[in-house]
Amino acid sequence: MLCSDCEMIFSKYEDYFSKEWFYPHSNNKLKELNYGIGLKKFIISVSWRILAYSLDDFEINNPKMGKYAREAYHIWKDYLLVERQDILEYKTHLFIFEYVNDSTSNLPSKFQFYTLRAIDGTIYYNQELVHVYVKFPGFILFSTIYPTNPNGWVNTEIFDSGTLIIPQEISYAGFGDFLKERAELISRNPVSNPQQRKLNETILKDKNRFINSTTYDVWVEENKRIS
Repeated sequence: MLCSDCEMIFSKYEDYFSKEWFYPHSNNKLKELNYGIGLKKFIISVSWRILAYSLDDFEINNPKMGKYAREAYHIWKDYLLVERQDILEYKTHLFIFEYVNDSTSNLPSKFQFYTLRAIDGTIYYNQELVHVYVKFPGFILFSTIYPTNPNGWVNTEIFDSGTLIIPQEISYAGFGDFLKERAELISRNPVSNPQQRKLNETILKDKNRFINSTTYDVWVEENKRIS
C-alpha cells in the first residue's frame, strides 16, 4: 500500500507516539501535556491508513459520504508527504481514557479492556457525517471529515502545538453508543486486518514494556466489575 519512502516517514510518526505518549503515559494520571507537530502528524497518518484500507468499498456503499472521504484522503496524503502545509478545515482530536471504577455503569463486558488495551480503527459514519476513528490502548484518535468541526469535543483538539488539558469530555451525539458497539464487536471478533496488525506492531515494538504495563491490572479490575 505504501512505498518505502512513505513507510519511513510514517514510521517516524509512529515512533514519536509510542515513545513520547503511549509508553511514558499509559500508566500515569495525566493533568496536562505539551505536544508538538508530531502528534498531529501521527493522528493524520493513522487516519489516512484507515481510509487507504477501506475507502474503495466505502465509496461504493456510501457514495454521498464517500466523496468527502476521498477528498480528505488526498489532502491528508499531500500533508503527510509535505506537499502542503495544512489540512484545511479538518480537525484532529485525542481523548485519553481513565479507568471507570463503577460496577453500576451500563457498560458491555470487557468495555474497560477495550478502552484501555484494545486497538481498533474504522470509518465512523452515517447518512449525514463521516470521520475516522482510531482506538489505541488508552487513547481515542479522531480525525474529522464532514462536518469538519462537530460539537461535543472538550479539551481534545490537537493543533500544530499546544498543551492537552485533563479533564476532557466527549458528548458528541451517538458517540457513546458507538463506543459500546465497538467494544462488543471487538470482544466477539478480534481484529486481524493488515492495518490493525501494523498498529499493533507499532505499540508492541518493546513487548516487555507492554507486558509490564497495566494490561494485567485492567484485566483484574474488569473481571471484578462484571462479576
